[in-house]
Formats: sequence, C-alpha cells, structure tokens
Amino acid sequence: MSPLDILIVHLPIDYGSGRAYGLPPLGGLYLATTLRDAGFRARILDASIKGLSLPEIEGRVKDLAPHLLAFSVLTPHLRSLKTAIDHFNTLGWRGRIICGGPHFNDTQGETLDVLDIDFAMHGESELSLAAFVSAFLRNEDMSGIPNLIRRVDGKVVVNPPGAFMDDLDKLPFPDLSLGETQDYEMIHGRESRAMSIMCSRGCPYLCTFCDVYSVWGRKVRTRSPRNVVDEMRFHHDRFGIREFFFRDSVFTLNYKWVDAFLDELEQSGLRVTWHCNARVDRVTEPMLKRMKSLGLVCVSFGIEAGNEEILKNVKKGINIATIERMVALTDRLGLQVNGYFMVGNPGETPDSARQTLDLALRLPATFIDVGPTVAYPGTEVYRSAVEGGYLDDRKWYLRDESMGHALAGVIRAGNPGQLNLPGFPPEEQVAFCRQFVRRFYLRPQTVYRIFFKHFSWRVMWRALKFLPGFLRVVLGKAGL
Repeated sequence: MSPLDILIVHLPIDYGSGRAYGLPPLGGLYLATTLRDAGFRARILDASIKGLSLPEIEGRVKDLAPHLLAFSVLTPHLRSLKTAIDHFNTLGWRGRIICGGPHFNDTQGETLDVLDIDFAMHGESELSLAAFVSAFLRNEDMSGIPNLIRRVDGKVVVNPPGAFMDDLDKLPFPDLSLGETQDYEMIHGRESRAMSIMCSRGCPYLCTFCDVYSVWGRKVRTRSPRNVVDEMRFHHDRFGIREFFFRDSVFTLNYKWVDAFLDELEQSGLRVTWHCNARVDRVTEPMLKRMKSLGLVCVSFGIEAGNEEILKNVKKGINIATIERMVALTDRLGLQVNGYFMVGNPGETPDSARQTLDLALRLPATFIDVGPTVAYPGTEVYRSAVEGGYLDDRKWYLRDESMGHALAGVIRAGNPGQLNLPGFPPEEQVAFCRQFVRRFYLRPQTVYRIFFKHFSWRVMWRALKFLPGFLRVVLGKAGL
C-alpha cells in the first residue's frame, strides 16, 4: 500500500480509555474529504471514539505511513497532543506534524512556542489545508497560503486568514469511508449508528462562554435545505445510517429555512430519526409538531443557568419563564428534552448555583450535561476573568500539568481554567456539579423518562453499560 499524503488524527483526552459513545468529528471528516477530492491520499483516525492507547495510535500511524500527520485539537486535548508529539519525536518518526482546530483559532502561534509542532492551521481551513498539502509535497513557497502558521528562521509566522466560504453547498459530504464507519452512536440514540450534520456556520449570539464566532464568524452562512437532505440520503443509502444529530448551535435560528428543510425532507421520502439543538426563544409549537411528524425525537436546549442575573451576565438573552414554558411545551408534544447547564460563570455564588439545580429538577428533561464554566481562550469570559483576576493562571492551558483535565458530560475532573470566584472556588464548583448530577439522575422522574417514557432498547442497554462508571463518578468514587 502506498503511503498516505496525510493522516488526520482526532485525539482522545485520555489514552486507552476504551470505546466511547459519540458522533463523528465533522471538522476532520470535512478536511479529509476535501483533500481526497483534491487528489490527495487522505484518511482520518478517530482515536477518541475508539479509546486508543498511544501504542495503538503509533501502530496505526506506522501502518499507514503518512507524509503528514495532522492532529485535530481542542484546548482539552493539549496534554494528549504533547504526549503524542513527544512520543513520535522519541521514536525518530520522519514525517511532519500539522495541527488545527478551535484552539489555534484563539491562540494563533502561541502553542508552537511551547510544543514541537511543524505547522498549524487557524480558522476555516478546508481550502487552505489543500493548498498547504500541495505546497508541502512539492516543496513550494508557503508564504501566500491563508490560515497557515509556520516557523521561518526560528520565528513563528502567522499567515492572514482567508475569506470565509459563502457557498457552503460547495463543501463535499463528509465521507465516513475515509475512517471507520461502524463506531458512531449516541448514548441516547435510537439506532445502532448515527451521523452528525452541520447546516450552517456562524452565530449571531453573544454568549460569553462560547468561542464559536472565533471559528466561523458572526455572520450566519447556511447550506441549502436540498443540499442537507441530499447529504442525509447519501449517508442513508451508502452507510445505512438512519439517525442524525444536527450539531448547529441553533438549528431553528431561521424559521423560513426550517420550513424549507422540512419541505425537502418530506418530499424525499426518507424515514429517519433526528435530533437538534435549539434555543428556547427560537421554537414554536407548530414548528415542533411538524418536525416531530418528520422524525424529530429530541431537542437539546442550552439553558445554562437558573438565575436571571447569571443569564444576563453570560448574555444568553433568555429568561427563566421562557425556559420553563418552552421546555414544558416540547415535553408535552412527546419530544425528549435534554438540557445543557453551567456552574461558575461570573457572579455565580453557591445560592445562584442552587437555583440552577432547582430549575433543572423542575424541568421535564431526560438527560442533562452540566459542568463548571471553563475560561477558554477566545471567549469573553476568558477576557473578563483575566481582567477581574478570576483566573489563577491566564495561560493555564499551556501548563503540562493542567492539559487535558476537562469537564465533559458527567463530572470527571477539575480544570485550572475554572474561575476562582469569591466564596465559590473551583473545587466547590466541581463538588456542586457532582451533587447536581446525582440529584438529577438518582430520582424516579428521571429513571421513568429514560427507561419508560422515551423507551428504546438501545438507550436502555447503553444506559445500563454506562451505569457503573456513572455511579463511581457522581458518588465521588472517582478521583478528581
């Protein structure tokens, strides 16, 4: 087998943790598919979903022998990235390393000053990466390649960003065959395999904890409804996928677009199950009813807080009355509701955190995701925390001992990027989140919703397999 031009690796936060539930890394798949269509030999290795150990990743890399090894990086992956780079350098691996992902959008060349990375990409990079791979393989000048971060005479140079893509329909459909297609399913999914889809890029909202705008910008660019449905058919017909999760932060942002999408989906005749994210102020009863009639089973709302002042502080633009009304409506229509919550935003106190827990317990939600706020570079909360002195270390994400201690789903570990708030320090935030998860899940209402109201054999089986680890975490048996 001829060597690859590039292998894109999606790293785990912790090596060797075993197979996980989750959805495909769309960023890496878009890049790999774009490169394939440009004539390059490209593949993607999702070491995160497979829970691979470092020796297992090494074995895959040796087998595929890429000229370029690319790592897709979120800030929580920095520790595992450093470990991987050190490991391959120790082996005397002769390929070159390029990294990209949201972390580099916010920190630009800063990480290259700390880690032994040859190149990096920032911003929207499908076309830029293809130009880079071409120049790299041909040993051509790279000074004009947008979004590229490189070293020139020992100094880190950041090339200016390229223009955003206006016509997202020109993007190829992410091709699962460039990786391993059988590994993706959601823990609360109804089918044996699932696929994630993005319909748009950009976000007009100003939530202080979010850095989506730094990747895609404020202007919303949207694919055509037909293009999205065509992608669903592509995955359905080629890979047998019948369940989809729309990963747009606000799937229902544009009501006219949603209506047009539902028209296309209805005309397509596809019989699929799907999930989406939404804001409580961007859904209506007729919309929810029609979406349900065409396969929608679950809506995940970004609720964040149960205190009006905290909601104002994070510029969420919603209020508790709207949250309660729209979540109740969604539940009454027979749709599963999931909720995202945060603890530890600016102004948070133990009392306001308890109000958030009280709200979660009142809402008819089936699954929740809660964790302490982490001040990621590029967010407004990061800037305000630095100015207000709420971060013990403004460069916390570059310290080896802090890399990778992230919070995701249930509470696994503290993060030095948490805000050290007066009267509510990070360790108390973590302890409260453990209590939050315990109080929410260990009660009859939640058990009823998971195992009876929204019953699925697959959900039940996954939940039972997940239960021992879940109990160890929420009961404090797992170390911080």
